[in-house]
Amino acid sequence: AVALIEKVGESLKGIPNEIAVRGHTDSLQFKNSAGNNNWSLSANRADSTRQYLNSIGVDNSRFSRIEGVADSQPVNPENPADPRNRRISITVLYRDGTRPAK
Repeated sequence: AVALIEKVGESLKGIPNEIAVRGHTDSLQFKNSAGNNNWSLSANRADSTRQYLNSIGVDNSRFSRIEGVADSQPVNPENPADPRNRRISITVLYRDGTRPAK
């Protein structure tokens, strides 16, 4: 996963667009001794990705949204416990006045 995030980060450094990062979980209930749950796990997943992208040169000012959505947007809704639902999504945002990358 780190190698893929590094490749995405290298691509992101070459464009001016803002970025949104979302963390996702499966539907299996996560709870640890600190009281964390799927919502905090997904938010931590997104923020860890932001931190890593920043460490390899993606400027923090480019991140417009870092959010955890827990299991509310499964990639496989037929099987909410599917491990593929544990993921991050990185979205390159398009706004008026910002040209898409060529």
